[in-house]
Amino acid sequence: MEEKKPAGLAIASMVLGIVSFALGGCLTLFTGGILGFVFIVLSIVGIILGAVALKKVKDGVGGGKGMAIAGIILNVLSLIPSILVIVLGGAILGAGIADGIAEGFGDYSAVVTTLPTFFIK
Repeated sequence: MEEKKPAGLAIASMVLGIVSFALGGCLTLFTGGILGFVFIVLSIVGIILGAVALKKVKDGVGGGKGMAIAGIILNVLSLIPSILVIVLGGAILGAGIADGIAEGFGDYSAVVTTLPTFFIK
């Protein structure tokens, strides 16, 4: 009978993938991207753990190939909404700041000519 090989890294990758996938998109949307950075870090760690687990399976010292693959897939899929929310939120925030500056100075050309002198004082 073949002995079971340890699959701790694969399990950790899959758990991080499930948590990031299930909660990441929802909480990132509802918190306006604040928690997006947390889920991006969790997803990247999960991808790394899954890749290391697959390497150990390939070398014959680890188990859990299916869990490692599932973890990598879930972690990659959970990165997409987090990154989109952060990028789109940044674009919307940047547009709002630009509109506020433009309203304060009258038009965008005034912003371009006034901001450099504002910071030189």
